[in-house]
Amino acid sequence: MKEEENFKLPRLFTTARLMDKGVIALPPAQAHYLGNVLRRKPNSKIRLFNGQDGEWLAVLQNINKKSAEVLCEAQLIAQPTNTQRIHLIFAPIKKNRMDW
Repeated sequence: MKEEENFKLPRLFTTARLMDKGVIALPPAQAHYLGNVLRRKPNSKIRLFNGQDGEWLAVLQNINKKSAEVLCEAQLIAQPTNTQRIHLIFAPIKKNRMDW
């Protein structure tokens, strides 16, 4: 699958550890979202991320109304290690709005 096509796939957050050939059980809310809202079938591809292991390409193996299992296939994007601090600076324009 080309890189341009990967960004079109649904992207879901999970709290589970993501690893090569790892099987992950999705919570009922995400299973409902994939099966009933997006109407995904077994062998459909999705993207998973958890904020620690990067973004992974995964394949739906089993899906029903209350549960779903996915198999992680390949890491698409590695988790960034060097994060920069963000500074927000603003200039108050009107005094009465700053009183809130």
